[in-house]
Order: sequence, then structure tokens, then C-alpha cells
Amino acid sequence: MKKSQLIALLGFLFLAVSCQKTIEGEQRNFDANIQTLNEVSAKYPRFKGACETLKKDANKQMETARQLSEEKSKIEGMSAANKIASPVWVNNLSQMDSKINAIRDMITKAAQNAKDKNDSDAAWTASRQGEDAIREAKNKLENADINNQSDAAAIVSSVMSNLDAAERRLNDVVKTAQDKVAAEKKAENDVKTAEEDKKAEEEKKKAPVKCGHCGQMSPAGSTQCSKCSAPLS
Repeated sequence: MKKSQLIALLGFLFLAVSCQKTIEGEQRNFDANIQTLNEVSAKYPRFKGACETLKKDANKQMETARQLSEEKSKIEGMSAANKIASPVWVNNLSQMDSKINAIRDMITKAAQNAKDKNDSDAAWTASRQGEDAIREAKNKLENADINNQSDAAAIVSSVMSNLDAAERRLNDVVKTAQDKVAAEKKAENDVKTAEEDKKAEEEKKKAPVKCGHCGQMSPAGSTQCSKCSAPLS
């Protein structure tokens, strides 16, 4: 077996072992998921009922799994409990502050990267849309009418969709401004390179010419060696 194949095989085996689920690992994940549900409930009271339902269903599934004697079945049951306890909408709510902070950072970055009026206008518009998205997100989350899991998922999905759109607009504005600066810098470098090439060519024309046949140095511009009369290229 070739060395590269052996390394690839060892890497695959390592990943297989590291990704293998264990009872202890599933329990740690479950504890973390329940903690996240508690934190989301405290931060977003409108979602508390939905979170409590998830905790109840997840705990019920976990208790059933713990009673199983066969290890593989127990792990699968515990994994199912973790899946119940960590739906997408809960994970999104737990990351909502990070999302909002990222948008605010982009608002600052958009203003800092603006180099002309077009950039400034685009940054102002995208920043306003970003602030509107943040304000609407907070309003929806604080006043949401949640009756079930579907309501919670729909509201959080709508909020995240608006925030994602705002973040994309700001990213586009920043990228446009940065691309413009990069293009200007490239143009400056191209001009500088052309000037240096021209200067080097002029210096070359002024330099004495060495004969490839006898080694004699002849004045710049000479076409024939001053010593052996050999042609100078």
C-alpha cells in the first residue's frame, strides 16, 4: 500500500472513530440542549411555552432511551431525544444576538469602506435596511403569538430570512467598495510597473554593449564590436 493511501485510510478511520456516537456524548449534548432551551425561554418569553413542550417531549424520549439495555439502541434513542430538543428555530433563536451584532458590525464596515458618494449612498441605504430588519426582528420576537411548534418555527424563519437579506445587502455594499479600491490600487501599480519598465529600458539603451565574441565593451547603441567588428545584437 502506498504511503498516501495509508495516510488517507488512517484519516478515514480517525474520522469514523471521532464521529462515533456514545452514551456519554449524547448525554452531554442533551444537557447542553436543555440549557439552550432554558436560556431561550428566559430571553424570549413568548417562546417559553413552545420550549417547555420541547423539553417535556425530549425528556420523555430520553427516559425511554435510558431504560434500554442494548447500547446501540440506547444511543439511537438518546440521539432522537437530542433531535427533539434542538430544532432549527431554537438554534436560530440562541444565535440571534450574534446575528444582530454581525449586521451592526457590517453597518460600521460599510460606512468605513465608502470612498465616494455612490459608496456612501449605498452604505446609507443598506445600513437603514439593516437597522429596520433588526428593529422588526426584535418587535416580532417580543410580540409573537405562539400557539405551537409550527408557529415558533415560522416566526423565527421569517425573522432570520429578513436578517439574512439585510446582511447580504451590506456584504454586497462592502464588497463593491473594496473591489473599487482594489481596482484603483491595481491601476496605480500597473502605471508604476510600466514606468519602471520604461526606465529600465532607457537605462539599458544607455549602457555599454558587451561583445559576445571577444568580450569588448562598446558604447551604447553600437551595432558592431569596436575591437573585432562582430555584430552586436
